[in-house]
Amino acid sequence: MTDTTDLTAVHAAIDALYDATQRLVRSVDTMTDDTWHGDSLLPGWTRAHLVAHLTLNAEGLAGSLEGLRQGRGVPMYPSAEARDHDIEELSGAAVPVVRDRLLGSVSRFADAVAAMDDQEWSRRIDRVPGGPTFRAAAVPAMRWREVEIHHVDLAVGYGHQDWPHAFAEATVDSMAARLADLSPGFRLLLTDAGRERDVGNVAPDAPVVRGSAADTARWLSGRGDGTGMSSEGGDLPQIGAW
Repeated sequence: MTDTTDLTAVHAAIDALYDATQRLVRSVDTMTDDTWHGDSLLPGWTRAHLVAHLTLNAEGLAGSLEGLRQGRGVPMYPSAEARDHDIEELSGAAVPVVRDRLLGSVSRFADAVAAMDDQEWSRRIDRVPGGPTFRAAAVPAMRWREVEIHHVDLAVGYGHQDWPHAFAEATVDSMAARLADLSPGFRLLLTDAGRERDVGNVAPDAPVVRGSAADTARWLSGRGDGTGMSSEGGDLPQIGAW
């Protein structure tokens, strides 16, 4: 284990993820057959596609964590193409099949996380063979974002204003980090948290963007039209989808 592994943050994300997953499962359980095959908020994806993605994401992460404990590297996905193919295939399965597989996947993921020893969180995982890697310690927060953001994308009554404040703030930080090379950048002020930070390459005359943590997290993930956000000193920047 390296000194940079923040086990407190890892376990906090695990605890928050448990509650988020329970909310997601309850929403999925309310979906009728017609709802499953309706459009999600993601262009080109039905709700069945989203549930399939969440299922395969949990399976992939669980498999990687299981591999770490067995002393072998297991990529999250065999390839980017296989990931896309598997989502498409599973989305077309019967609703009870997809629902049961989702439940199985979240249980498998929870078991894989619970079995991790503290020193194992510092190891690295391949997203695909030979592709980018990430630390196992990042997995709980990664999955937390997948569950909360895509729960809103399902468009079944759970909105971004329902996100816990801690999640919204954490998502602002993670989404801002992915925009580190944005130029020109901007100054960001979270109006309900009293927090300010720079996003991207910020010049002295950079615009100041304001919004609540929830509205800002939604906007920085590339969703919505910026409702709830304001910009002083320039237009509201356009953010690509996460």
